[in-house]
Parts: sequence; structure tokens; C-alpha cells
Amino acid sequence: MAKHDPKRYYALLNVSPGASDVEIRLAYKFLKQAHKDGKKVSDIGRIREAYTTLSDRDSRARYDGATKRAAGPSRLGSTWAALSVAVVFAVTIGLVFGSQLTAPFVSFDRGDKLYWKSTRKPLGTVLEYEESHEFPEAPTQAAYRIQFGSGEVRWFGAADLHRNGTRR
Repeated sequence: MAKHDPKRYYALLNVSPGASDVEIRLAYKFLKQAHKDGKKVSDIGRIREAYTTLSDRDSRARYDGATKRAAGPSRLGSTWAALSVAVVFAVTIGLVFGSQLTAPFVSFDRGDKLYWKSTRKPLGTVLEYEESHEFPEAPTQAAYRIQFGSGEVRWFGAADLHRNGTRR
């Protein structure tokens, strides 16, 4: 790698000499965002210089010495770059939106004891589920048929329900 990376630009961006333009751009954006978020990214100026050189075809060819590399683009390098970007994206979304994203995906089983989400007061036991239940004066939504302790049975929107603790 040393003969194709005289100023260690590829190493700074953590990509292989055969990296695609997309890989280089993603690696640079990742490092730039990490620097903004206060994580230790040494020498952001050199990273910007590396990106500027490697993102332009002509300057990259001059940097590489205008010689063809024996090996083609690294599939492993592109896989790791894409995976790294996906993980950073997922973690960021999770931190920003938290439980708001998981609420629609929570499911309850028949027999689960449910509570009102807002007040945490006991509601009843799940009898059945409908993905698209039509409420008289509300939009069609995912719903559960709940049986109260008194025996009364009613439908409730899934977003209003909560299960305390573990399943049955």
C-alpha cells in the first residue's frame, strides 16, 4: 500500500487504493461528522486534503503516480465502508428518535395483560389483533380486542396500549 499511498491519504480516510468515488465520499463524510460530534479525529485538515485529492479523478491519478494498480477495487473495503455508514446511521436515528420508532412495532400476544400507555392503569387481556381495524370515528389502524376484568370486550388502537414487564 505504501507505493500507492505516498502521503497516506488512503490510510487517513481508511479506504483501500482501489476504493470507489462513493467509498471515498462516504469515508470523508463519516470522519467529518465524527469530528463535528466531538469525537477525536486527528488532523481534520489533512483528511480534507486527502478527500480533495482523491475525489478528483485527475489529481487522484497524479497522486497514484498514474500507474495502473494490479488489483481491482476492493470488495471487502466497500463492504466495510457501507456497513460502517449503515451502523452510524442506525445509531444516530436510534439516539434521536428513541422509543418513538419502536412503538409501532411492539406486538402483544393473546393473553397478555395490557395497560393504558398514558396512565399505566390496567386495562385487560388481549383476545385478538387486527392489522386494519375500522373505528367508527377514528382512522383505520392496528388494534387489539381487549377483555376487561368485568368480562366486557372492546377494541383499542395499538398505539394506546402498553405491556408492563415480561410476557405472561
